[in-house]
This record gives sequence, C-alpha cells and structure tokens, in this order.
Amino acid sequence: TTGRELAPGLDEAALAGADAAARVDDILWNADWVLLSHGTEPSPVMNYGNRAAMELFELDWDRLTAMESRYTAPPDLVEERADLLRRAREAGFVDNYRGTRVSATGKRFVIERATLWEVHRPGSGERLGQAVVFPRPATTGRY
Repeated sequence: TTGRELAPGLDEAALAGADAAARVDDILWNADWVLLSHGTEPSPVMNYGNRAAMELFELDWDRLTAMESRYTAPPDLVEERADLLRRAREAGFVDNYRGTRVSATGKRFVIERATLWEVHRPGSGERLGQAVVFPRPATTGRY
C-alpha cells in the first residue's frame, strides 16, 4: 500500500449500494486529476484514460486505447520511463514521481506527485498491468 489516497472522491459512500459501479465510473471519468492504465503486452498498450488524461495527451478514446504507452514519453526519455515501470513492477508501486511527458501534438509537460502501481485481479492476483495517477499539470508547452 502506498499510504496515499489514489482516487480522491472514492470513499465508503461512493463504493456502497447497487449503483456503486456507475458512481465510481463517473468519479474516475470526471476527475480533475489524471488516471491512466496500460496492459501487460511486451510494449504495453493504454487501456484506460479518464477525461483529464485524454485532454492532457490530446487524444480521443480510440486513439488513446490503441496507443503503446511508451509514446507518452518524449523519445529522449523513453529509457527513463522504462526504468520507472521496472521499479514499480519490482516494488509494487513508485510514489512521488516527477518526469516529462509529451502529448500527441508534441507538447511537453511535467508531471509531478505521480503514483504508479501494479494492477492485479482481485482474488486470483493475476497481473493486469500498471496504472498511474497524478494532478493535472498547470501548464503545457514546447520545451
């Protein structure tokens, strides 16, 4: 466990009742923080991004979920990103990560206070991939 609240707004009330799945979906989708995940392919493919993620990376749902996650990092930082993923896989999570990412149109931006963690299927423990959450950056630009 990271000791941090990874999804602000997901509390006991949100998780209770027959319509909990719809509430959780709404909270995650409409959050003002970024949530992304990718699968376990040799070059992992994105399988979820909330609205904030799609806006930040300048992608629609179809393009996001067809994209290899390595393309979220600028070409000169792909190895740094690969090291981050490896460290998260070995430790279960990496907290307070700071790094540079790039949108589909080439805008670079810095992510801070990111938490990257391993995602496993409840019950079986099967590894499903990795997810990351971080506050939406205040600015983006070309640098």
